Amino acid sequence: MAAHPAHALWGISFLEIIQAGTFMIDGRTPNWPEGGAAALWFARVAPSVTTADPGPGRPFLALEFWIPDRSYVAYMREKGYPATYGQVRLRQATDRTWQGSIDIPGLSLTAECRPTGPVTGGASSAGMQVIFPPRSSTVKGTVRLAFAGHREQECDGDSSWTLRGSHPLVGGVFLPPSTYQFGYDLRGGTYP
Repeated sequence: MAAHPAHALWGISFLEIIQAGTFMIDGRTPNWPEGGAAALWFARVAPSVTTADPGPGRPFLALEFWIPDRSYVAYMREKGYPATYGQVRLRQATDRTWQGSIDIPGLSLTAECRPTGPVTGGASSAGMQVIFPPRSSTVKGTVRLAFAGHREQECDGDSSWTLRGSHPLVGGVFLPPSTYQFGYDLRGGTYP
């Protein structure tokens, strides 16, 4: 934040474009179009009451969750989760570069990453996350996710992010390094 004083009152968040080996919430998986992916914009959070226990898993605040399957979005919203329909894609080019994109009203985003260096994680990598809805949401529940088999590689120095539009992400500052994360199974459920 010191390097970007104009953003001194902003928070830190992360953006992911994902294709998981398994992506299942409450026993249902999306119907992925060819090259389809999900996009998550989350922020890490801490309970305002430090003695409160949110249960197992690192807590995150869901800022946006885009997925290219209208029926799955409707299902998730019916379950109480703030999902939104959006054209999200992820594919690998012939030069091993991964190319991701998000196209929604107010935001056109493209990202490129060429994985480099050692792969970390793998069979022994597992964890949990608990996702809270935005305060302005009518959603009163949370989503708990468990994942296993998570692997990660840094992107080389030529990775890029291009954002256009009026969405709040366009005014953000991207902090390197970008990473390519892959090979995991993600399963979760909604809880009151």
